[in-house]
Amino acid sequence: MNFHLIEGTNVFETKVVGSSFYLDNFLIICGPKAEEGHCKYIEAFLRLDNNNPHDSNAVSVLIGGYKVGHLSRKHAILHRLFVEGLNSNFCVCKAKIIGGWKKANGSEGHFGVELDLVYAEAEFTLNAVFNKGAKLLSLQPELVNRDTGYSAPISQASNEALVLN
Repeated sequence: MNFHLIEGTNVFETKVVGSSFYLDNFLIICGPKAEEGHCKYIEAFLRLDNNNPHDSNAVSVLIGGYKVGHLSRKHAILHRLFVEGLNSNFCVCKAKIIGGWKKANGSEGHFGVELDLVYAEAEFTLNAVFNKGAKLLSLQPELVNRDTGYSAPISQASNEALVLN
């Protein structure tokens, strides 16, 4: 399998969405819910999900070969911009599985995943226009230098850095 490793900064700020739909997969990956819950550091694979019936820009998140959710719509678009020039539908990054607790009193917490996704060190702004069906009509990314306020299209800023928050 051909994939690209995304180096992060151990911040784990990118939340995976839809994780509550994949409880069975979390139980396979982490084992049963525990009194204190789980905090497990692991690798996650990001796969372009081009046939997703709900979002044609979707990016699935897989851990150990099991789907555990998706990137948010915003992060999926940013990720697709990042991988556009790569020859792969897969990327891998560090992930943290959290939650999955079950207290003696019967209260339970869902599992969740946070990703260490940092594409660079500048702010990334995205001007996207969506139609009613949330399909991407136009995409105009640019980099913004935090110090000067100067912005440039990504094609002109090949050595600049991007960060997702």
